Amino acid sequence: CGITDVGQQFSQHCRAMLIEAQAAQEVAINAHAQPCGTVQIACPNALLQMRVAAVLADYLQRYPQVQLKVLAVNRAVDVIAEGVDIALRVREEPLEDSELALRPLGLAQEFLVASPALLSEYGQPASPADLPSLPSLAQMAEQQRWQLQDAEGKKRSINHQPRLQCSDFPTLLQAALAGLGVAQLPLGMVQAALDAGALQQVLPEWTIPSKNIPAVFA
Repeated sequence: CGITDVGQQFSQHCRAMLIEAQAAQEVAINAHAQPCGTVQIACPNALLQMRVAAVLADYLQRYPQVQLKVLAVNRAVDVIAEGVDIALRVREEPLEDSELALRPLGLAQEFLVASPALLSEYGQPASPADLPSLPSLAQMAEQQRWQLQDAEGKKRSINHQPRLQCSDFPTLLQAALAGLGVAQLPLGMVQAALDAGALQQVLPEWTIPSKNIPAVFA
């Protein structure tokens, strides 16, 4: 026997339900496939200027449904207490925060640099022991110390008294370009000046151990 009128109506409703279910599933899949919402990021100023700003701009172009709140700070933020989703850091030691997860992103390389005029006046130091005889520039810190290592792994720790202490890398770069002292600065910030001859590497046979750049999150 053929299908009844009631059976035909029931079948139509079932097909409509199936179509709606498939549409709902596609909406859910697309929602998960396309990032959306607000992400709060904390990042050191220099790292933001040299690398991260371009990455964030590219990310926003790729994912128009995402909003970013970027906190530019030169301190270790409290990820949980301050409600930060991701914090980028530059540090030598492993994380001590047991409540945080860590994902390594890369390494930060820094050089000791000075202007040719300064090195002409004071002379290129022959060894780390000669460094304290040159004027220096540095970030804010209770103890000012350069940590150096040669090709054989020999390490030296050199104390110095900076003429200028500042938490802002661009300010230290301008002071170094003006010949005011030797400064430890990120490679990305001084590369152009080194290529142009406006700055020279001090004690190129001694390197500064690279620092880790991790992303930390709850």
